[in-house]
Amino acid sequence: MNAAGRSLDSRPSVALWVAAGVVVPAEVHERLRGGGSALEIGCGGGLGCLALAEAYPSARIVGHDRDSDTIERARTLARAAGLEERVSFSVTVSDRLPRAAYDLVTLQALSDRSDTHIIMNAVRNALVPDGVCILVEPTDRLTSRIWNRRATPDTLRALAEKAGFSRLRRLEGGSVDAYELRR
Repeated sequence: MNAAGRSLDSRPSVALWVAAGVVVPAEVHERLRGGGSALEIGCGGGLGCLALAEAYPSARIVGHDRDSDTIERARTLARAAGLEERVSFSVTVSDRLPRAAYDLVTLQALSDRSDTHIIMNAVRNALVPDGVCILVEPTDRLTSRIWNRRATPDTLRALAEKAGFSRLRRLEGGSVDAYELRR
């Protein structure tokens, strides 16, 4: 639960938006189609990861969340969908990630975390060369209340630079600010 008393699992999944083709860069799209890998940090019940696996049948998808109950639901859904061989879920805060393992990492509400520097550094190191992180931050009043606070573009740029990202570009979005971060 967050400070507003809502389950963190009720937040929309960044991976779900990516699976719908909203913000995935063309070269990452091709790598995922060819068997690449993606990680969603804060995957909740796993629907976004499962949608990403359906959108990219050759890709390996990993979901992380801090809540063991939602991860168990995600695992159950993956088994029911017959995707457990390509989609895995872990209970973790995602502060230690394998190096150069993912073509795509999705992350939401970074400003809602107390360990932003650690997570940003872990994400940067987990991306393959030319890998992309899609970061989504809330923009409107409703999502800001649900997600507690909002990072400004300048704050995100400073965090990204400190973690060693070379580029941060704002993507067009509706009720969220979406950013593409590159190594």
